Amino acid sequence: MSEIFKTFIDNEAALKRLLVGYTSDTEAAEDLAQEVFIRAFAAERKAGGKTGIENPRAYLFQVARRLAFERFRRPGPAGSDQGGVDTLLDETQAMADDWLESRRKLALFTRAVASLPEKCREAFLLRHVDGLRYKQIANRMGISVSAVEKHVALGLTRCAEFLASAGYQQADKTSSGDSGAGSISSLTTDREADADQ
Repeated sequence: MSEIFKTFIDNEAALKRLLVGYTSDTEAAEDLAQEVFIRAFAAERKAGGKTGIENPRAYLFQVARRLAFERFRRPGPAGSDQGGVDTLLDETQAMADDWLESRRKLALFTRAVASLPEKCREAFLLRHVDGLRYKQIANRMGISVSAVEKHVALGLTRCAEFLASAGYQQADKTSSGDSGAGSISSLTTDREADADQ
């Protein structure tokens, strides 16, 4: 089992508390925590387990702080209502149910990505975690753009099949508006966006 995965599970609550402290928003903290895991897991996979990450806990918290600061640089919508006590109570109640579901889905998605063939996983992570364009990935991996497209498409298909075998359908979304890397339907539209750039 991945050291990052084990460390994330052991420190998930502390990471979320840290992120809530930075964002003052439990939903944003939940999203950032998942992004922290995906980035750290991708870094661990890129290392190929050879050098690894010396201190996975410290690395997770470093990634969390970096992501929180990135979020501060991107201002939210002007005049957004932060809601009152009733809103907070509703969010807290819904969060308990969603927390277990999102944790299970994140673990399944992580296993799905880890099960991909090496080249496929590398192209998939470069696209969906690092946000590189197909041409950039092709240059980095030393393969054609067409091969990158095939690897990424295979990764999407296999991840969707993996999640479907666990009972998730492509249209499944959590009530928090899952738009992260765990949302297969959000990943399938990026090819069109990449073509426009």
